[in-house]
Amino acid sequence: MGAGESHDLVAPALQPYTNWERGQCDDLIKKYKGDPDMTFGIDEKATAKLLGGDAEQAAALVALFGGGETHINALELLCAIAVYSKGDQAEIIKSLFSSFDFNDKAQISSAELIIMYISTLRAMMCAIKHKASGDSGPKDEDIEKLVDNHFKEDEEIALSQ
Repeated sequence: MGAGESHDLVAPALQPYTNWERGQCDDLIKKYKGDPDMTFGIDEKATAKLLGGDAEQAAALVALFGGGETHINALELLCAIAVYSKGDQAEIIKSLFSSFDFNDKAQISSAELIIMYISTLRAMMCAIKHKASGDSGPKDEDIEKLVDNHFKEDEEIALSQ
């Protein structure tokens, strides 16, 4: 993942992002975080706006991530793009971390780390759901336990940790 080539497991709606340079991904994250009109739940119109007006691509992503709903979780979308854009593991982690560093202070809380893990795993399940039918992935409470075992509640966590 992140290598930039087409991936057989990845849903067609996400295939274009396997060719994105890391800077394109990071610019999209900055655009989302910098737009006061963007919320966590975005519809097709907001998705198209985030993607620079590509209504067809927005419709495909809402269909993929929406599960029949009209809104998708913007953070899950950003996580998917961060994972599948070109870049090595450290660059992918930095992009994911940046998506949840809402104050741009190079730290996130343990609660935000939990949400980052859950959003990334849900994004991955959406990306491969056509190949992983019937598997809903890890439970949220298992992810919470994992983070709680390593960090104190509401502890600020730096990217270097």
